[in-house]
Amino acid sequence: MAKWYILQTLIAMAAALPVYLTVRVALLALRRKKQPRNWPRELALCFFSLCLVGLFSQTLLVEGYMLERGQARAVWWSQFNLVPFRIFADSVEQIRRVNNYGYFIVNFFGNIAMFLPIGLFLPMLCPKCSFGKTLLIGLGISLLIELCQIPLGRGTDIDDLW
Repeated sequence: MAKWYILQTLIAMAAALPVYLTVRVALLALRRKKQPRNWPRELALCFFSLCLVGLFSQTLLVEGYMLERGQARAVWWSQFNLVPFRIFADSVEQIRRVNNYGYFIVNFFGNIAMFLPIGLFLPMLCPKCSFGKTLLIGLGISLLIELCQIPLGRGTDIDDLW
């Protein structure tokens, strides 16, 4: 199941790459000052942008989010988890009941992996971004995603914020 999420993410990123390159080249061409390009920064910006596309493809696109049978808590439009650390109890239940380790891997490690590029690329792209600011931006993006999932018919989970 984790392979499916990774494949969907890579497809979204590959589809976004030509759009990103077209827009970025156009923006660079419109600059009044012709200064030398910082290619490592341009590459980091490209990867960062594509990682955000991948993140949003897995969190905001309803079509790309299908749960397999046997997974804990099917996602319905009205489902909210406001109990912190419930993912651990749900994961233990999934492992005990149906020997499903995928639930924990996707929900716990998947969330970490999806937000890791924010923590890595943001300080590279914005040297004035302290650890605290980077943490707040990551929390803000996560909160924005969780709030956007409500009208989209996706589950909203407080555990996704941390």
